[in-house]
Amino acid sequence: MVNDDLEQRRSTRLRAYAIAQALARLETERPGFTPEAIVASVCAYEEEGNIAHVLEKMPVSVNGEPYTTVVVVDGGDDRTAEIARSFPGVVVIEFPVNLGHGVALQVTYRYCVNHDVKYVVTLDADGQNDPSEIPQILAPLLADTSDFVLGSRVLGVDKTTDKVRKLGVRFFSFIMNRMTNSHITDTSTGYRALRVTMLADVVDRLRQQQYQTSELLITCLKRGWRVSEVPTEWYPRVSGETKKGATWTYGFRYARVVFGTWWRERTGVGLSFRDRETLSSGVVEHARRRLHFCLLGLLGFSSLRTLHTRILRRFGRGLSHSRGRAPSAAQALEIHLLQGRA
Repeated sequence: MVNDDLEQRRSTRLRAYAIAQALARLETERPGFTPEAIVASVCAYEEEGNIAHVLEKMPVSVNGEPYTTVVVVDGGDDRTAEIARSFPGVVVIEFPVNLGHGVALQVTYRYCVNHDVKYVVTLDADGQNDPSEIPQILAPLLADTSDFVLGSRVLGVDKTTDKVRKLGVRFFSFIMNRMTNSHITDTSTGYRALRVTMLADVVDRLRQQQYQTSELLITCLKRGWRVSEVPTEWYPRVSGETKKGATWTYGFRYARVVFGTWWRERTGVGLSFRDRETLSSGVVEHARRRLHFCLLGLLGFSSLRTLHTRILRRFGRGLSHSRGRAPSAAQALEIHLLQGRA
């Protein structure tokens, strides 16, 4: 147990050091750089055959507004970072080692939070997402009708051929909808638009180094942020093979993250002390409100019983029936109203 804790602390410190190295290099390459209010983020690991295809299709502006493209290169031994840097205006954050897709996204989120960005759109580096759809993915955020927008291949068109993965998309959407009382068709998409104030609220709760899409979605839903979907087209990879591993392996690991995140947000296990305090206070507040409504209900019921008793005492003697039974509260109230009219 002690060795596990030491190894975890060692891994955390090495990861923090690698991230610090990457951000220090960015500051050297672009001293004092400030991104636009909208950021398009592409996380890439050994995608030298695809990254140029993605960056070439990035729109000139988003709904007439300028934006910044940030490519987070998650280590690797190919030319992904070099190719990304060859595109003018593209900001590159290059990890010296591979840290995981989830870590690359967390660095993106923190970068946006720390630089007062308003919205961030994330898309894949393998060419499966069409960058020309960024304006429609972002539109609900700009209209302030949503905080988290998913590009759904189920509502749109999925041009890939892996039937097992397509089934997995629907299966995990069903599971997560049951967990969060939602109605989402594509919970595993990486094509998303996110409000940065929402990210500031949840980023410290994120733990996953790899399968982070479900963790972010469940966390945001559990914390009450607005989530919506827009249709999108999903394409096969431009080149190369997926880094997610075999379909069944990916499905098992994804399921572990889904259930683990749901349990964490439900119970507070694995959260920091501050987050546990926040969760506990929320649970207490919810219980207090339920108790308040229950007491109001009891008081209301008691008031009706008191009214019933008073009506019977006042009118019961003159309302005896052939069986000698006292009238009901409804009958007594009706006679009271008739007498009032008379």
